[in-house]
Amino acid sequence: MAGLLLGLVGCAAVLSLDYEPSNTVQGEGGVTVGTFVYEGASAGRLGPKEVHTNPHGIGKVYLSQDVAVFFADALRSELTRSGYHVGPGQDREVRGTITRFYLDWVDPEQVRFEVDVDFTVRLNGQITQAQTIRSHQTSPKMLVTQASLIKRAVADCIQQFLELARKEGVL
Repeated sequence: MAGLLLGLVGCAAVLSLDYEPSNTVQGEGGVTVGTFVYEGASAGRLGPKEVHTNPHGIGKVYLSQDVAVFFADALRSELTRSGYHVGPGQDREVRGTITRFYLDWVDPEQVRFEVDVDFTVRLNGQITQAQTIRSHQTSPKMLVTQASLIKRAVADCIQQFLELARKEGVL
């Protein structure tokens, strides 16, 4: 199952996300995926695995791994799918700050997930591109679809980033 619900304790859900790359961008050359920071966790407002949720919603939602690690791993897999050699020590590096990772039960029938990421591309240590990418996705409300909704928004966010980076010639 693509998005497995690992546990439901009280009003907290833990989601294990098996991310599968899906982008259509083609590239080549080497790139390092640097540090990604989850702003909500680094500011102390959320735990590193905690998805920001509407306080009036169904309860807390956590990933089985840190949000920043999940996102960086998803980017690595998308870059590899695109044809890049991904590993440490490359001239090009992508870093980022996840400024929003928000799940909201909008109404009795819909759930919305929003991810906003500030990406920075560096070439030999110099910033060549800095951009904010946003993806906001909605879906019918079912607990098991939360995982697929999060993965769909992350995939869309990364797809937008790769398309823009290729268009601007920084990847």
